[in-house]
Amino acid sequence: MVLLLAACFGPTDWTDARLEGACADSEPGHDAATADAIEALDRVNCYRRLAGLEVAVLDPQLDAAAQAHADYMELNGELVHAETSGAPGFTGEQVWDRADAAGWTDQAGYLFLEVVAAGPEPAGAVDLWVDSVYHRTPFMGPEWVAGGFGYAGTFAAMAVVEPYPQSADVAVAYPVNGQLGVPHTFDSDTESPDPAPDHGLVGYPVTVSVSSTSPDPGLQLLRGELRGPEGTVDVIALDPTNDEWLFDMVALVPIEPLTPGAAYDAELEIAWNGRQETLAIHFETAQ
Repeated sequence: MVLLLAACFGPTDWTDARLEGACADSEPGHDAATADAIEALDRVNCYRRLAGLEVAVLDPQLDAAAQAHADYMELNGELVHAETSGAPGFTGEQVWDRADAAGWTDQAGYLFLEVVAAGPEPAGAVDLWVDSVYHRTPFMGPEWVAGGFGYAGTFAAMAVVEPYPQSADVAVAYPVNGQLGVPHTFDSDTESPDPAPDHGLVGYPVTVSVSSTSPDPGLQLLRGELRGPEGTVDVIALDPTNDEWLFDMVALVPIEPLTPGAAYDAELEIAWNGRQETLAIHFETAQ
């Protein structure tokens, strides 16, 4: 499956829960990782540490597959997931085909996720993905098997492999409970597909991602509410029952930008894989 693109994990100390405070150098996972790939991995692990998740590592075969796809996009001047046979730089139609071509042959029991971007440098591409809705999915999965990153010209590609199904039923919220410095806006027009097609600049998305021991978790958002300094915030509520692009995530997308430097409280009641959970998330937006 390819995406275009908490129980609450994460810190509860209101004084320390900033993204930059969770950043540190990462062990790349192999000796041949490029500087671009390490930059992207370091940024991925800022978010994963903040969310209380195990740190991510790179794989040389997935790095090669992601780099080949970034090269393909640069050669053809287009931001795509599916490559066209016969086009310059073609190595495989889909991400799993490109992983196979790079030597990743053991594909049973894994879920392949891919995100692509054009414009930002490696760390900025990760920020762009995590600050969206659908593209946030690969980075909030509790079980990270391996990842690969490629960068060419202005094009970035990242491939992530997770176990499928996973070994535990876990829910992960982002922003995390107690987080400071959360962005207050998100331009939904920059994400494809667009999670808020009737809007442009909206508020920062609040999401809960689940891992599941079942291939079909039946995830539902039973209730979602966001409250700010002026009371209840109008949101677009998304889950797999009303959004074809979601399968392990629910989201609240505020219709209007959030107020800078303000405190917000979100509460999301979810059901999946025969269980039910209510997550409370308190966060503060950046000035």
